[in-house]
Amino acid sequence: INPRGKECYWISGVGAPQDAGPGTDFYAVSQNKVSITPIKVDMTSYDVQASLKELTL
Repeated sequence: INPRGKECYWISGVGAPQDAGPGTDFYAVSQNKVSITPIKVDMTSYDVQASLKELTL
């Protein structure tokens, strides 16, 4: 519910029509379903991390 009391759905990103097939968030919302997408963010640069371990600080 937005601040004006209206039910809304927000999907981040740009979705072209070919991205709205079964199994997508866009499709679920178009079918009045809830879409839950578990995500994990890991921006660690493991190759740089490994090279840093070799430094003598």
